[in-house]
Amino acid sequence: MLKSTFPLLIKFLYVVIGIILLSSLIGLFSNGIHLDPILFFQNIKHIFYSLIKPENLIVVGMNGSSYSIFPTIWPFYQYSLTLFSSSFILSILVGMILSYVTMILPGKAAKWMIGLTSIFESLPDIFTLVILQLIVIKYFEATGVLLFPIAGSFGEQPYVLPILILAIIPSIQIFSIIHLFVEDELDKPYITLAKSKGYSLTYIFFVHLMRNIIPNIFNHSKSVILLLLSNLVVLERLFNLQGLNTYLFTYPEPNIIAFSLIMLYLPIFGFYLLINGFTVWKTGQRVEM
Repeated sequence: MLKSTFPLLIKFLYVVIGIILLSSLIGLFSNGIHLDPILFFQNIKHIFYSLIKPENLIVVGMNGSSYSIFPTIWPFYQYSLTLFSSSFILSILVGMILSYVTMILPGKAAKWMIGLTSIFESLPDIFTLVILQLIVIKYFEATGVLLFPIAGSFGEQPYVLPILILAIIPSIQIFSIIHLFVEDELDKPYITLAKSKGYSLTYIFFVHLMRNIIPNIFNHSKSVILLLLSNLVVLERLFNLQGLNTYLFTYPEPNIIAFSLIMLYLPIFGFYLLINGFTVWKTGQRVEM
């Protein structure tokens, strides 16, 4: 157990060190450009000191007074984490469903669906965002019914539309990943044996195929995670969402940035840790962390 856990902890430590170095570098540009090696190492020292003693995570308000980021930062963090995790889960589910539908469709229809998803994947995220906003606005103008909020405010934060927008392109990417591995698995003997025993395509897909390709799906999902995180930054700015990125733009201190990024990475690392344990238990294969 210790032998399998220790390398994962080392990888986690490497990522934390990378976040600290990146945050220290960003600190050189927070108040103009200051390419000063001494300031860089001072930022590293300050970040370490703040992480060891979180009471030193302090921001300066509009009135010039200093105060701790706790508990003010938690609603911002929880909102961003909710958008990210919900869109990631939705992307996986939609990708699986699209792959299943493509598998059971006739050849021409399957090719048509693959071509359609490729078109959607090529569309810029900003274009998708604007189109969905216009649809909601036009529907509201025509019916007087607001399907869901399209922008953030201090009283109410939108969830449905941001999650849908975040999930569109990642869903197609995950579909492409799953479809690629499904096509490879369909020619293997165990699938032929399952078909000969009379198992339905639905049973074969969700019980046999998915169990064998789950490690490969999550091994290739790192790019999807990065895409979601980068799109979340853009989305929060365009929608005026009161998420973690908004908080960081307001208080771009190196130690606050480092703490926030580490807090975002923790649930991602924990999720992959659980997935790795599950796949090892079920298939004997490991997920790359």
